[in-house]
Amino acid sequence: MAPPPILAAEDAQLLIDRADSGFVVTDHNAKITYCNSRFADWAGCPPDDLVGQRLSHLLDVPGRVFFDTHIMPMILLQGFAREILCRLAPKGEDRFPILLNASRHPADDGPKARIVFNIFDATERAMYEADLRRARDDAEELAAVIRSAQVAIFRIDSSGRAKNFNPRAAAMFGFDASTATGRPVTELVPLLGEADWLADVLPQALDGAAPEFFDAETPDGKHLSISLTPITEPGVRIPEPDFSLLMRDITQRVQTDRQLKITLQELNHRVKNNLAVVSGIARQTFRSDASAEETDRFMARLQSMAKAHDLLVSNKWRSTSIREVAKLTAEDSGVETQFDLEGPDVVFSPESVAMLALALFELMTNAMKYGALTSDAGRVRLHWTLIGECEDQRFRLVWEESGGPLLEEKTRNVGFGSKLVKRLVASELGGTANLDFAPTGLSYTLEAPYKAP
Repeated sequence: MAPPPILAAEDAQLLIDRADSGFVVTDHNAKITYCNSRFADWAGCPPDDLVGQRLSHLLDVPGRVFFDTHIMPMILLQGFAREILCRLAPKGEDRFPILLNASRHPADDGPKARIVFNIFDATERAMYEADLRRARDDAEELAAVIRSAQVAIFRIDSSGRAKNFNPRAAAMFGFDASTATGRPVTELVPLLGEADWLADVLPQALDGAAPEFFDAETPDGKHLSISLTPITEPGVRIPEPDFSLLMRDITQRVQTDRQLKITLQELNHRVKNNLAVVSGIARQTFRSDASAEETDRFMARLQSMAKAHDLLVSNKWRSTSIREVAKLTAEDSGVETQFDLEGPDVVFSPESVAMLALALFELMTNAMKYGALTSDAGRVRLHWTLIGECEDQRFRLVWEESGGPLLEEKTRNVGFGSKLVKRLVASELGGTANLDFAPTGLSYTLEAPYKAP
């Protein structure tokens, strides 16, 4: 067998100088006797300036201590060291991660020992390891959150079988955690009246068409809010992905809502009883024939308040849209088809809604008695809008009548109804109102600052 070719000294020197790794030769005290240009570049000094310096002095403080107490004794004792991560500390520059390999020349020993270091740039490795540590920490943190979560969390496959779940899931539904893996989740969590409740939801969730949350009930009376989401990577289409299934026990909330509904119904009943008492007192007070018209008007206003109250109760005394109030007014007239309603869903507080309902009732009553609604050809255009933006936003409502008889002088008297729609409503909303008794039809404009409740 022919001996291997011998590399010429100048070729060997060229190979070492142009290598992508650093080469350093030291004595037994780790003093540098030679380094190639690559290592000198990393250290930030010319090669000649590095000769005579201890290699450990070029490292950061932790690396220097570890080099002197572990790496050098290891090299001198066993003759080598493999892939030890350290950091160079060039003057005035950021620390530089390196991967250090070393071997003691086998023919040398004691004070004559020569040590050859082969050093690699470990920047990418350090970044990878840092990313790996972060990913591990994130995974551990997420796992801790899932373990301690007070909602049941399942990981299920595309056929609906449980692959994993948190302790809360087993505790909430009382199944044996040791035998639950691989079982259909519909067996672990049966729902009332729906044996295979997952069959319809899985395809919808895969297509992104499933509801974000849906409510269900278990046979033992537990109420749940359920969410099903495919586990996928952004921009990657997986034909049969796993799914994340979250179940939150909302039994207490449902029971509270039911109790609140009963309370509101009872409150509504008592308010109506009080209005009935007020109505009876009014009838006893307004006994004369001369006051019959005023009595009817007063009673009608009470009825309007009662209907506005019903509307607020149906919305659980939360903010209510002006559209609902306008629709209620048109329905009460009995000639809903003669109304043109137009405007966005602008919501108001319960107090403002009650006052707006009274104002629209007064306008509707007046239109039926004197204005556009006395004629089949008459029309009422009721439209509203928001003007401006943010803090300068204003609400504007306009009632316009057309197609009715010419307004007579007597219809322009300033009674309680006129005061109600002009002063009281404007005062409640902090705005201004104007009534225009034009012969061709009444118009009413209300404008006020608006801030969503």
